[in-house]
Amino acid sequence: MSGVLAAALLLWICPVRAEDEACLGCHADQGMAEAPQLAPGKLQLSVHKNLGCAACHAGMDEVPHPKKTAPVSCAGCHRKSGDAIRASDHGRLLLKTLSGAALCAACHGPAHELRRVKDPKSTVSRANIPATCNRCHQKLDLKGKFGVEPFSSYAQTVHGKAHIAGDIKAAICVDCHGGHDLDFSNNSRSRAYRFNIPGTCGRCHPGPLALYSRSSHGKKSAAGVKDAPVCTDCHGEHNIQSFTEPGSMVFTGSIVKTCSACHGSETLSAKFAVPLDPARAYLDSYHGLAFTAGNLSAANCA
Repeated sequence: MSGVLAAALLLWICPVRAEDEACLGCHADQGMAEAPQLAPGKLQLSVHKNLGCAACHAGMDEVPHPKKTAPVSCAGCHRKSGDAIRASDHGRLLLKTLSGAALCAACHGPAHELRRVKDPKSTVSRANIPATCNRCHQKLDLKGKFGVEPFSSYAQTVHGKAHIAGDIKAAICVDCHGGHDLDFSNNSRSRAYRFNIPGTCGRCHPGPLALYSRSSHGKKSAAGVKDAPVCTDCHGEHNIQSFTEPGSMVFTGSIVKTCSACHGSETLSAKFAVPLDPARAYLDSYHGLAFTAGNLSAANCA
């Protein structure tokens, strides 16, 4: 297809500014392999379809273009997002190998094809975010480093199962870890930082957060006591299940074991001046004997 015909087709499919017609003479001509090509039909679906070429590609007045040009920067329009990602641990890590629009495109997709977040086909729609994160994470040995493979383990959780079933409100990666502001869990700004976890979970679970905040555990955590349990200590992280599932850490049949992880520790018992291993006394009690015999309706720690 000639450049003129391709440009005319693109103009018919997706009308553009008059000043951009010259750009399409080369960039809509598949015969010009040296010129990056704009596929007809894709731009019309992009959130950027009404932007002129020069809005992103500045300094391209000369033809042929200079061999060295400044990378396209999305931050010119998206300053708040740009500042957030450059300040985040995730962004700083990506900036070691990516720059300019390439950094944004890693998650959002090519600028000419970039869709609105609410578009079901957007790479950053809630339906697609887990798969988008996995595009990079599957190339890394995260299981070897953290003991868990994020994507496959998430798919087995109560959140992941709900997401796969089409629940658009189910928690996804960015709800727990952040998006442009994604910091690693050892960073006190991170949503997954130990003392921030109750607030992070509480964004979706305000009722349990209110109860937890009034509890001994919650008060200790709020006071900065690192040994105080937070949501993930009792419910799990990438292994979290519905409390009705036998595999859940807070399933009726698992509660005693979960509580004993802390209350059976001599170190913690001495530190907080609480009885050592109350589970033993419980299991010898009427309720404990009934529980051990398989009666899940018997009173337990919770």
